[in-house]
Amino acid sequence: MRIAGTLVHHLPKMNHLMRRQIAYTQPMLEALGDALRCSPADLIMRDPTAPNSIWSIWDQIPPTQRNQAFRILETFAKKTGTDD
Repeated sequence: MRIAGTLVHHLPKMNHLMRRQIAYTQPMLEALGDALRCSPADLIMRDPTAPNSIWSIWDQIPPTQRNQAFRILETFAKKTGTDD
């Protein structure tokens, strides 16, 4: 239980963090990211409660196809004159 050991070590800090009494630290994010098998950035930018998160789909795309997927998604963000 890697996460349990990490959380026990950081539990007092986590309690204060969740109540916004202290700010997170890089070592805290790295330890939690390691325990959860994600990057520290994932902990900050991803909303785990979002039902239709693009990240859950992105993580399933093989790395060799992500460039193509990015280019396809990019077309949705570009306005063409005929869009509403």
